[in-house]
Amino acid sequence: MTTAAHSVMPLRVRYVECDMQGRVFNGHYLTWTDMAHSEALREHLGGYQGLIDRGIDVVVAAAELQFRAPARFDDELVV
Repeated sequence: MTTAAHSVMPLRVRYVECDMQGRVFNGHYLTWTDMAHSEALREHLGGYQGLIDRGIDVVVAAAELQFRAPARFDDELVV
């Protein structure tokens, strides 16, 4: 049995990522997910090139998010 790799990426919400209501604009959540994915690849495989070297390429065919609560300016998040 193998153990799944686990990674986290700390993030502080920047003002530019917020809308007029002071909440994070929804499109940024997928950007942060992509950033965390890139960091996990770097940590566990040496980066995206590590996938390519193994004959693997990644294509996002669909993405779905479920929001629990809005993030706001200067919030500290873990992605």
